Amino acid sequence: MKKGSSHFLAQRVSALLLIPLLPWFCFALASLPNSSHADVAGWLHSPVNALALAALITVGSYHGALGMQVIVEDYVSPGVARRVLLLAGWAVAIGMMALGPFFIFQIFSGP
Repeated sequence: MKKGSSHFLAQRVSALLLIPLLPWFCFALASLPNSSHADVAGWLHSPVNALALAALITVGSYHGALGMQVIVEDYVSPGVARRVLLLAGWAVAIGMMALGPFFIFQIFSGP
């Protein structure tokens, strides 16, 4: 499989994974009685909610990084700026993919 086709496939698969996650997240937040910190933390104490939110953050960050890569490769001329933007975009995405689930686990396992 060529590099371009694997990138294309990764974008499509991540988009398909986001289809059920985004509406779930919108409806789940809309169903909270209010948006206080205690209510959201209590909502995150459910294993299903914690896992689904971690999946949303991870898949969403990955999908966003793939999209930003395409934009940078299409509109920034080759050189140092392109490499810096690509590295920065992936560094932010990887940071979100690591820290998002970590902090969700911290809230889930907390008091």
